[in-house]
Amino acid sequence: LPASILELNLCVGKVLAVDIVSPLNSPPFAQSAMDGYAVNLGSVRSETPIEVMGIAQAGDTAVLSLEAGKAIRIFTGAAIPAGADTVVMQEHVELEGNFIRIKNHAFTLGTHIRKMGSQIKKGEIALRAGKRLNPGLIGYLAGLGIKEVPIVPAPKLGLILTGKELVMPGEELQHGQIYESNSWMLEALMQGAGLSFLFKKTVDDFEEDVIAAIEEGLSCCDVLLVSGGISVGDFDFVERAFHKNGV
Repeated sequence: LPASILELNLCVGKVLAVDIVSPLNSPPFAQSAMDGYAVNLGSVRSETPIEVMGIAQAGDTAVLSLEAGKAIRIFTGAAIPAGADTVVMQEHVELEGNFIRIKNHAFTLGTHIRKMGSQIKKGEIALRAGKRLNPGLIGYLAGLGIKEVPIVPAPKLGLILTGKELVMPGEELQHGQIYESNSWMLEALMQGAGLSFLFKKTVDDFEEDVIAAIEEGLSCCDVLLVSGGISVGDFDFVERAFHKNGV
C-alpha cells in the first residue's frame, strides 16, 4: 500500500515505509557528559589554582569562549566553550573561592566530552525501512527533531464466514450444527498484529448471497478473507463467487 505520513505519537507498532535520514548531527554540538569544569588541558598545570571565569548551563544559547589557563563551571548537557577540550569532574576538584585546584589528574584530552555527531551524523541513515517502531525508537526519532514519518498503512481487512452449519459460541447448538471458531482465531491473530476487521459478514450457503458478499467485501477492503465453502461439494460456492467477481 502507498505510504502514509503519521505523527510520531501515533506510530507505536507501525512499520517504516522508507529509510529515515538524520536531519542533524546528534549531539548537535560538543557537550559535557559530566558536571564539572571545562578547561584547556594544555594550558593548566598540576596543583596550580585555576580561576573560574564563568558558568555554562545546559540550554544556554550564548557561545562562551575560554581564556587560556582558566576554567568554566559546566553542567551535564551544556555546550563546550570555545577553546576548551576537556571536562574535569567536580569530584576531582577542590574549590577555593573563585579558584579550583585539580586534585586528580587521571584524565586525558577530551575526557567527558560528547563530540558533535558522535551518536549519528547529519545525512546518515537513522532507521531502515521495514523497522517496526517501539517507544524507544520513537523517542530516538523525536530526539533528532523528527515529528512525523512515512509508515506502511494498515490494510483495510474484511472477513466473510460461510456455512449453514455454523452457530456462534454462546448460542444453543442444534443437531447438525457446530460452533463457529475460525473468526475468533483470525480476529485474535489480527489483534496481535495491531489490526482489526473493518468488514465482517456471515452468509448462508446460497450462491447469490456468497457472490454479493464477496463483491461488497472487495469494494471496501484491501484484504478479504473468506472462510469455508471452497471444497467441491454441491453447496460450496466460494470459488465460483470469486470468478464471478474477477478474483
